[in-house]
Amino acid sequence: MRTGILLFLLLPALAIAQKEVQMPDYPSYQQVMTKFLTDYDIMNLAYPEEFRLTKNPDGWHAVLWNYEKEDATKNEIFWSRSKNKYVEVPFKPAAVKEITPDEQAVINDNMNITYDDMSPYNFYRGWYKDVINEFGEQKNLSDTMLNALARAYANHASNLLGDQFGLSVKSEIFSLSVGQNVLSEDQLKAFRLWHDKSLETYKILLAKNPAFATFIGDALNIYSNEVMAGYLYLLFYSNETEARKELRPGLYDDFILKTARNYLNSCDKNAILFTSGDNDTYPLLYVQAFEKFRTDVTIVNMSLLGIPRYISHLFEKYSTQPAVEFSIARDYWNNSSNGYYYILSETDSMNAITALNMTVTDDLSNEGRDYALYPARHTVLKFNNKDSISIFPRENYIYLNHFAMLDIIASNIPKRPVYFTITSQVPMIPTDYLLVDGMAYKVVPYRTNDLADNFYSGGVDPERLLEKLKNDFQMPDLTKLPVAGEHHQLFSYSYRMIMYQAFVEFVKKSDTAHAMEMLDMSEQFFPYRIFHANASAIPIVQYLYKLGEHSRADKISFEIISGIIKEYPVENSSASDIQMGYSMLAYLEKLITENSTDLKLHQLIKEKTELYRSKAK
Repeated sequence: MRTGILLFLLLPALAIAQKEVQMPDYPSYQQVMTKFLTDYDIMNLAYPEEFRLTKNPDGWHAVLWNYEKEDATKNEIFWSRSKNKYVEVPFKPAAVKEITPDEQAVINDNMNITYDDMSPYNFYRGWYKDVINEFGEQKNLSDTMLNALARAYANHASNLLGDQFGLSVKSEIFSLSVGQNVLSEDQLKAFRLWHDKSLETYKILLAKNPAFATFIGDALNIYSNEVMAGYLYLLFYSNETEARKELRPGLYDDFILKTARNYLNSCDKNAILFTSGDNDTYPLLYVQAFEKFRTDVTIVNMSLLGIPRYISHLFEKYSTQPAVEFSIARDYWNNSSNGYYYILSETDSMNAITALNMTVTDDLSNEGRDYALYPARHTVLKFNNKDSISIFPRENYIYLNHFAMLDIIASNIPKRPVYFTITSQVPMIPTDYLLVDGMAYKVVPYRTNDLADNFYSGGVDPERLLEKLKNDFQMPDLTKLPVAGEHHQLFSYSYRMIMYQAFVEFVKKSDTAHAMEMLDMSEQFFPYRIFHANASAIPIVQYLYKLGEHSRADKISFEIISGIIKEYPVENSSASDIQMGYSMLAYLEKLITENSTDLKLHQLIKEKTELYRSKAK
């Protein structure tokens, strides 16, 4: 009897103990920004000043950030956590208390919304330390808080190495010489202390809820990427021996590993492959470093080319990939402080190597400036003595990372094939000089397509692609994928897109058998029941109707409509996304109206197009 009473008394305490620690109860970024822009006017700010909201332990702050000073010049608490209310701040009052379209775009900024949802504090120097101080010792964190704490540990580690995102505590950044092999034993220990805490926390999250996901991927993908981020940091701040200590078995799922191998197998021997994000970089580095897979390919992340030390490490030959040749000396990259290279002439055309070296000469002879001048709008890339193409930036300046990319391409393309991952936004190079060669674009010295008659980017050799898909690719085994995450969905789009593009080219060649084989392959390996369709399938519908395959075209049309509604939900999308959804549906409606006899399909597309039209502005 006494045992029963004791158990009864313990139940409330157990319930309290088991309650998960959640994110602090703050109004959302969108709510706070809407309130601020209703009351204040900051839309006429110009460089070097920028307005930002920062989420701090005491509430939301309204901040003026100065990029030249790399710090806040004005920092006022706007929503108080202790008072649970907004307070007046010394900013210019709004003349009209009505949100403009430009202001609504700021309110709907996806990056701010995403990071607000992911972290209790963010966007000010040292935010990660506040997260660690408040939540690092707390037990029973929610999934979101475990991810937030792991991110804070990871940022603490990386911010010791540098100030890449302008959010480091300046006094804690290591004082390092240029180049590689620059970390002392104590600095390595300090980096690994926080990096390992991040991995330990991600492992707790992975064990607790494998299905937890962010825009990066599910828990396994997030953890795996963080392991490989540590590997890459140590590769270009320390050396390969230290970096390889981070490698371990069991990273990534079957889908991601096979996709990584497929990216690499898209490339010819000894290629240079430019990547753009986490998910088309870290898994590729992993299969190279851990599996010794396609170590003839050099992976170059375009975003990281904005870091001089990263550029410098590409001069090194590693066991996992060859060195990269440059026309510009390593010392220049190690000591570069330029973020921009302004274009001097709007009309001149110049050989790439000549233009690059003229830029460096100008830069070195004007050391007091924080920029250099690039001499020509059009740059000629020479593949050999006969073949060349003209490329050009779309702006009046070139970023450091694109300047380095240009040197890599110009210096290597006569000897090494150059590729970009299929998910990349390829800078400067016109799309008609890109050949879809699997999961990568190959830069070629001839026009690959007719831009006026091509729904997709880059041209394709459909026979070559079909052969590569059959013989070189490892298709993901969906039975090993318990839950398809958003990152899997995005990769499925890429796989389908290259197959769709080959389908269209086969149809244009009157090779219906191979066209249908390609379409069958896309539906076999990436079925709609797991990965919803998107607008990239609209040309497939168009050509299926031309082939008389009305039933199949109708079936895919239903899938496209469903996919567009999922991607651009009417209730939670920005005005631009609603307009995009409407444009896609309107185009599809025209095809269906002209070709289909399915009354249910006619009714559905008419209903959904009208809904989006009524919401579009």
